[in-house]
Amino acid sequence: MSEPEDLSSVHLRRAQSRLGQTLRGKYTLLELLGLGGMCAVYKAVHRNGHKVALKMLHLELSLDVDARKRFLKEGYAANNVDHPAVVRVTDDDIAEDGAVFVVMELLEGETLETLAEKGGGQLPHFMVMNAAHQLLDALAAAEEKGVLHRDIKPANLFWTSDGTLKLLDFGIARITSDTGTATASGRVFGTPAFMSPEQAMGKRSDVDHRSDL
Repeated sequence: MSEPEDLSSVHLRRAQSRLGQTLRGKYTLLELLGLGGMCAVYKAVHRNGHKVALKMLHLELSLDVDARKRFLKEGYAANNVDHPAVVRVTDDDIAEDGAVFVVMELLEGETLETLAEKGGGQLPHFMVMNAAHQLLDALAAAEEKGVLHRDIKPANLFWTSDGTLKLLDFGIARITSDTGTATASGRVFGTPAFMSPEQAMGKRSDVDHRSDL
């Protein structure tokens, strides 16, 4: 009797099986760029020939109303910042099988985390200074629009081939005007190694734009 397939294998098999499919008659999936516990990211092409990145929530999570809302909220939060250093979301829809997806600009380059690993744990000084300048400008714009990212880390900072920084993954962002309970006090969101103390302790009322800085 064979052992049951683990969930990560299911996600990989399903993600690979989607390649070549056209979603909603618009987006043809060309290449699997990444796969995580919540979603798969594809390189795709619109029917008009424009290439994009398409981020699809795993089917099991897409059936969860709260998970679906949080996923779509990522795009709304990013677009609300409206800054050149923040990746833009251009569309969202539901695939024929019920999986929710968002469409983003396709970036060429690598994250600062990957670049640092290739450099033996370090980045060139000019890149650090340039990236920091662009990131601080983006965080100033986020503060003005009332958006808290809450997961600033090298893996979410993408260095494009033309030297432009892009802040990624607004999946746990909070809009300060949002009064919902999805991120209530006591719950910890973020990456432990990069959290501010107030964020790590789940003190929601103390988490503001200084936490991102």
